[in-house]
Amino acid sequence: AEAWRSDYHATNLMAVTGVCLAVPVLLRFRKSSLAIRAVILCALFGALLTVLHPNQKSRFLHSWLPALWIASGAGAASLLVRVPRGWLRTVAATVGVAALAAGGGRNWLSSGRSPEMGLRGETRSLLDLSDAYLPAMADAKRVAFVSNAPCRPFLEWTFLQCYPFPERFAWPHWQDKNPCAETSEECARWIDETDAEVVVSLESKRAAGASTLLAYAQSRLRKNFTVTQTVSSVPDGISVTVWRRRLPTADLGNL
Repeated sequence: AEAWRSDYHATNLMAVTGVCLAVPVLLRFRKSSLAIRAVILCALFGALLTVLHPNQKSRFLHSWLPALWIASGAGAASLLVRVPRGWLRTVAATVGVAALAAGGGRNWLSSGRSPEMGLRGETRSLLDLSDAYLPAMADAKRVAFVSNAPCRPFLEWTFLQCYPFPERFAWPHWQDKNPCAETSEECARWIDETDAEVVVSLESKRAAGASTLLAYAQSRLRKNFTVTQTVSSVPDGISVTVWRRRLPTADLGNL
């Protein structure tokens, strides 16, 4: 109910109005046309399945809520036809449109937003963050990602969108385990043995539980890697550090 009210309607008044206008159509269900019945059934079944599903997400309303708005429009039209034709109906329709415009308030002029991932008002998208660090690894044959947050889907998806070579992406499995002494040993062993040319570490201030392990991994990385880039997203509390493997001394002499 909260997502329906706040994420899909400009104001509470518009949310309530949308439901109220759909009531006349629902009451005249048997007398409605086949198309209107289909719209009403879509809205009812969609709402029922969304409520019953154990995974409650705001985005799941997107597939059926427009059907409710169509029913609201049909309900408004059914009320309007009851007004005598002529100037009186024209005035009623004008007042209705004006009331709808006023009900939205300043939200008509605001930028679009996403209730979950993506844009939220004026904040940056996380894709701005990945766009900033991904070009730095264009020449790397193997790139590993470490993080204190469960963000593998985001990191893997953005990397493969930029470099469509799955064999170049690496996600060390030790970071999927609970932090402990054994996990730290696996982390140290992986850093000493990895063939990754670039390691990307993502730290989220909201995931403080695994920050100690990430800090340990970063301290071990300093042995053979050098920080080449740091990118931060202050509103989201996320910082990304790009580590590149140091060239052996013999190779440096040939440059």
